[in-house]
Amino acid sequence: MFRKTLITVALGAALLSAQAKTVVVNFTSDSFDAGTLLGQTFFGSFSFDDASLGANTASLPLLSLSFSLGGQSFTLGQEVTGVPNVTFSAGAVSGLNASFTGAMNVDLNDGFGSPYAFYQTSATNFGSANLSFTTTPVPEPESYALMLAGLGLIGFMARRRKA
Repeated sequence: MFRKTLITVALGAALLSAQAKTVVVNFTSDSFDAGTLLGQTFFGSFSFDDASLGANTASLPLLSLSFSLGGQSFTLGQEVTGVPNVTFSAGAVSGLNASFTGAMNVDLNDGFGSPYAFYQTSATNFGSANLSFTTTPVPEPESYALMLAGLGLIGFMARRRKA
């Protein structure tokens, strides 16, 4: 009986450690510098799979993206460039690339050393704002595996004391 439990826990831990981690990143803007959105800010979030993230990774595709700007909602499904991505510098999130067209054109860009958002509704109504990112902490699969192993060990010790 105990052998089956131990094997089940070991297999579960192996499966957890093999899973990739989805990283969720929140972003906020500074105040827009011009146009009808002058002085306004916005925020949103995006996610990516860090399975292939390494020290030399330049960019990864997005799994999700959502934000609201100027009374309009934008999602990854509306993006028009075809390959929206998150960029990295020294393994840390440094930018976001996605473009949207419609009543309001919006570009989220990793910029020239500083990520920014640009919007335009007409030839004379446009503005830009800098973006900043915060990563939402997500427990590592290894943490769950260690927790399960610890609980299994405690259960084993309690069972031996009863016998």
